[in-house]
Parts: sequence; C-alpha cells; structure tokens
Amino acid sequence: MKSLVGIVALLALAGCAKKTVPPQAAINSKYHPGDEYSFAGRKGDENPHFLVLKVDAHPKEGTIVHVAINGVRITNPKAPKGYSDSIGHFPISEGALDQSGPKFLKTGSPLPDFKDAYQLWRKPFDEGQAGMWTAPLAECLQALDDASKR
Repeated sequence: MKSLVGIVALLALAGCAKKTVPPQAAINSKYHPGDEYSFAGRKGDENPHFLVLKVDAHPKEGTIVHVAINGVRITNPKAPKGYSDSIGHFPISEGALDQSGPKFLKTGSPLPDFKDAYQLWRKPFDEGQAGMWTAPLAECLQALDDASKR
C-alpha cells in the first residue's frame, strides 16, 4: 500500500501545475467530510466508491476534494495479490469529481487517519511543487494503473 501512496504522490507532484497560494477550508462545496459516493469506475473495478476526507478552497485553483478511494483494482507488484484495492488519500478538483458520475451513498462515515498522507501532499503543494488531479476518477485510476505497470 505504501508504494501505491508513493506513486500517487509522485504523479501528483510531476503532473500538476505549480501552486503558490495555500488552500483554506472550503465552505461552499457539495462534498463534505464523511460523505460516501459511488462513481463510474473502469472495467474490473468491482464496487468503486470514495469517502470525502477533507475539502479545501484555493483562490486560483478552486475547490480541492481529498478522498479515499475503495473498490478499485490498481496494479501493485508489491501487494500480496498483485494489486491494491484502495487509495488512502487522493486530491482531486471538485469539477473532476463532478465529472466522475458520483452517486451519493451516505453521510457520517468515520474518517480514517489521513493526516500523514495529507501533509505529504500539502507541504509540496504550498511550495508550488504539487497539485491535484483534474480528470474524472476513472481516467486518473487508469493513469495510475498504467504508471504502476512500468
């Protein structure tokens, strides 16, 4: 699982535009911590869904939704099964999440401890060296899967 978190972090660092203004807590988002949604996954994703962990507002980039993703299948040669079925922290734009076909499931789900993963993203973001994903989740997951096979 750690290697998948590392892949997500590296791809977010390498593939995103530089940011220089730190995000603030978002107030006007339809997504709220503890909300769970299903989404349009890829072929082979058994039951794709995400849990909203945190929502940030950025003055230039808009709303950044931090989610945990479950019910997917991402190639991971270091995992016992050869794949990972979850991603613990995934920063994505609200617009891209909207394009992912989200369907509300429930609210009030307990949040896992994601502080370390958030800080692993946040520090480089504040330094202008990281960003967020800006494509629908299925496309992002395919990019991760493709990168993990290299």
